[in-house]
Amino acid sequence: LIHRASTDTLLSKLGTTAGDSVVTGKAGTGKTGCLVEFVEQLLTRSIPVLAIRLDRIEPVSTASELGTKLGFEESPALILAAAAQGQESVLVIDQLDAASTTSGRATSFLEVIEGLLIEARGLRARLPLHVIVACREFDWNNDHRLRTMLPKDHTRVDVGEFTFAEVSETLTAEGFDPTRFQPSQMKLLRLPQNLSLFLGSGFDRARPPVFNTAIDLFDEYWKEKQRAVARRASPASDYW
Repeated sequence: LIHRASTDTLLSKLGTTAGDSVVTGKAGTGKTGCLVEFVEQLLTRSIPVLAIRLDRIEPVSTASELGTKLGFEESPALILAAAAQGQESVLVIDQLDAASTTSGRATSFLEVIEGLLIEARGLRARLPLHVIVACREFDWNNDHRLRTMLPKDHTRVDVGEFTFAEVSETLTAEGFDPTRFQPSQMKLLRLPQNLSLFLGSGFDRARPPVFNTAIDLFDEYWKEKQRAVARRASPASDYW
């Protein structure tokens, strides 16, 4: 993980009055990576945390059913409160846009998540319970139902692209020479998703890289994965 300033903003909420925050950013900026870093920091501090990503859960009708899907006996908020035993804790909900009406996906799931957030806020009389949700910027800005799920005094934390310095440092750490990259390529790699694709695409570290668009990066990425499958399947046929 590459450290994100947004993680520090989330961590600064600890030790204060429990509240609600939303992490936003355009697709590929690394919102989930930011939350992973945040959760890891909570674990090192022994702060109880329950993290959920909605895009991997089949829609349900109640918060209790959501808990059952996760392997619990009750609603995730109640389980977290029981585990925290009165101490500061954090509920993290990633991929809130999976229930967005703008994206036209599991929109019926939205009422369940709204109920879960209301339930979590209701538990603050017993313990300081922070709520963090993450959502694509487009859905957050264009789906009013998402925005009404959090109180007006919520905190918005934006996750942006890497700086050129961060890209250079990462490339150097991976054995690449940043001076061999064109300015347009460096700009493209500022998007965390693109940088991840590049590093996973098997580019020759001894030669200037050849790519001009994100599509080029996707193409090289899948070529590398196909080569990897062929190596593992050898001598059998590659059914890619």
